[in-house]
Amino acid sequence: MEPGESVEAALRRELGEELGLTEFEIGPLVWERTHIIPFLDGQFDGQHDRCYLVETVPFEPTPTLTWEQLNAEFVFEIRWWTPDEVAAFVPGNTLVTAPRRLPELYGKFLDAGVPDPPFDASD
Repeated sequence: MEPGESVEAALRRELGEELGLTEFEIGPLVWERTHIIPFLDGQFDGQHDRCYLVETVPFEPTPTLTWEQLNAEFVFEIRWWTPDEVAAFVPGNTLVTAPRRLPELYGKFLDAGVPDPPFDASD
């Protein structure tokens, strides 16, 4: 999030930048994830992710950011996954998802629906 930016504004900006998605409805918060990264010098950095249910019509992702800009944000691939592909996914060294427990969390979402409170997706 940019300084002073609301959660909704950040979500709309990020989906526009990374997917080219501008027309959508924001649904309920499904999970949250806090990820802290320790550095060798003893400092820490991290992020807090929020995953919302977003409803949209089918579309082909067309980021407004360049691939160089996306790579700088650690985005290296954009693609749609079928529910079966998510369920069968096994994290490995060549493809990493955030959260790492994506198949488990997606399965819980399919089984139980929108959670209240949201799932904790921290690694």
